[in-house]
Amino acid sequence: MAARFMVISFQRSGLNWLRYCTEYFTGVRTPGRPQIIAEGRVFFDRAHDVRRKPKRSDFTGLYDASGAEVYERVALLLRNPYACFTSHYLGRKGVNFKKGLEHFEAYANNINQFDALKATKGVFYFEDFVSNQEGTLRFLGFFEIDPGSRPYNFAQMIEASRGANVLN
Repeated sequence: MAARFMVISFQRSGLNWLRYCTEYFTGVRTPGRPQIIAEGRVFFDRAHDVRRKPKRSDFTGLYDASGAEVYERVALLLRNPYACFTSHYLGRKGVNFKKGLEHFEAYANNINQFDALKATKGVFYFEDFVSNQEGTLRFLGFFEIDPGSRPYNFAQMIEASRGANVLN
């Protein structure tokens, strides 16, 4: 069964932290490089650029062949665009500045595509959730994930997420 939920997130917008938390509390994999769970169905789909099919996700588009929206809930992660651009493109070997700037159009396009959706939507800002328990819990709550279902130490989770070990 396809994921009913979607996360739109330009690169370097904090998605890996939220993926780690999602996997920790649900026991369900999220798309991308393995965090905690390596195999199985995914809890949500994800895209860094909603115009392109990603390599590590089943995402194929926001709409099906009939034009109906595919997702029940869609989260948009936002970070200061300058911070996203410099963190993702500048200082990386083999990244052409002009090409990086062209790819950065996805940042604004993601926002426009998100705004056009009729699904239940939530916007989450990097500064509000990265290393911030209240903001992280807001994101989890949007997808009806109950952190009370499992004991946790937020500070330890932050440290563990930086070197996430795959459990299964």
